[in-house]
Amino acid sequence: DFSLARAPRVVTDEASGSFELTCDEIPGATARAEVLVDARYPPTDVERDATPLFRQLRARGMVRAYENRSMSGNGSEYRSGAIDMTEGSRFVVDHAGIGNRDLAVIGIPTEGNLVGNLSVTRDAYSARWAAYVIAQLREAEAFATP
Repeated sequence: DFSLARAPRVVTDEASGSFELTCDEIPGATARAEVLVDARYPPTDVERDATPLFRQLRARGMVRAYENRSMSGNGSEYRSGAIDMTEGSRFVVDHAGIGNRDLAVIGIPTEGNLVGNLSVTRDAYSARWAAYVIAQLREAEAFATP
C-alpha cells in the first residue's frame, strides 16, 4: 500500500510497457502498474489564470488575489495565488476590497487562503460551507423583504 508513502518514485519499464513504483519508506517494496493516472491538484493563481471565467471576473474587477500581509508592518507580503474571500461565508472579495454576497467560492481557487481546502472532497466541510452560505443569503433576503 503506497497511499501513506511520502515520496514514491515512478519508473517507466519500457520493455514491459508498465510502471514500477518504489519508495524509501518501505525498503525493498515495489508495485507494478499498467496504467498511471496523474491525479494531482493543479496549482492556482487567480491573477494569471487564463480560463474564460477568471479572465472575465478580473476584467470586471469582481475578484482579487489573496495577499497575506505581515502584522509587523515591515512590508513583507505573500501571494499564494488564491482568490481573496471574506471570513466564514467565503464570499469573493472584489478589487476594492468589498465582499460580493452573490458570489461564494470553495475548492482549489481558495487553497493558500483557506489551507487544506484541496481536501474538501474528503470530509463534510463543503456541506457545512454550503449550509452556512445559504443561511447568510436567507438572512440577507429576510432583511431586504418588507
